[in-house]
Amino acid sequence: MDETMKNEKAYEISNCASRRTNAFYGTGVRYTVSLRKCICITGFIIAILLLPAIAGAEMSKFLLLPADARGVGMGEAHVAATVDAMAMFWNPAALPLDGRTLTLSHREYIEGIRHEVFAGALSVGRGVVGLEGSLLNMPDLSMTIGGVETGESIKSYDGVFGVGYARRIMQSLYGGGVLKYVTTKLGDNTGQAVAADLGLLFVVKVPGMAEVPDGNNLRLGVMVANVGAKMKYGGTGYSLPILSSAGANYQPLSSLHVAMAVRYSPDSPLRFAMGGEWFPIRLAAVRAGFNMNQDRFLLTGGMGLRWGLGPLKMALDYALDPMGGVGLSHWVSLTVDLPTRDK
Repeated sequence: MDETMKNEKAYEISNCASRRTNAFYGTGVRYTVSLRKCICITGFIIAILLLPAIAGAEMSKFLLLPADARGVGMGEAHVAATVDAMAMFWNPAALPLDGRTLTLSHREYIEGIRHEVFAGALSVGRGVVGLEGSLLNMPDLSMTIGGVETGESIKSYDGVFGVGYARRIMQSLYGGGVLKYVTTKLGDNTGQAVAADLGLLFVVKVPGMAEVPDGNNLRLGVMVANVGAKMKYGGTGYSLPILSSAGANYQPLSSLHVAMAVRYSPDSPLRFAMGGEWFPIRLAAVRAGFNMNQDRFLLTGGMGLRWGLGPLKMALDYALDPMGGVGLSHWVSLTVDLPTRDK
């Protein structure tokens, strides 16, 4: 009898110790899952840094163009600063999880070239689904033979359409991706390809600074874009311009954002960008930024208005984008947001 009681007491002590150990360290399964996630995240970041180095001859350089007025106004330092549906282009991991949002953008280039962009996001379950579309439309070119116009014209455009998804991976860490169809046309020649974008966003609170609405005032983002099969054009295979981006967005005050980013693509020199956004009043923002490489230094600027219309939240943004001595381009973006639930 005494031996049985001793065994039961020993089992109770062992079980209690096991529960305390698991409560402090976590179970072996939880630890393994966490370790796997850390390994996957580390491998993903390394891949972002290495992928551009293995690309070949490139086509569809329009995929490297910015997407909206807010990002351009902040110097294109937007990989961690994007907060609406345009995250489909800048970093899909930053897609907003708390509502329905749609952004339309228009850019006027030189020589009648126009760039139209749209992006939308809809919260579904624990994540968010996004759509994107972009069309770079060129003016028709006159066909000539021996210096004499034939009266015929050549049409040219580049386009992309994509579907994306993002969700929270771990505490303070978000992940997202986009699968997209890319097409290009010049006269009778066309090309198509399928590519993917992948991104991560880390959102944290830096102590000792002013409180911001969601409590987190530092965002760190990384993304790799345009990874996929080669585009067949004119009987030749061309790689898409793989783009690696990394950046940060710091919000020391609820009315101030400061962002920076580094972008790299094989045929485009390493670029550094920095910008800021300040709300002197609640309904209006002013923005300024720059981006640079070893060949050029460009300043950008812009402004934005915010207002409410019933349950809708509206935003109208403008940006001025110099083009390195060949002229100026103008961006206008309209965003409509209808929240559905708290993040």
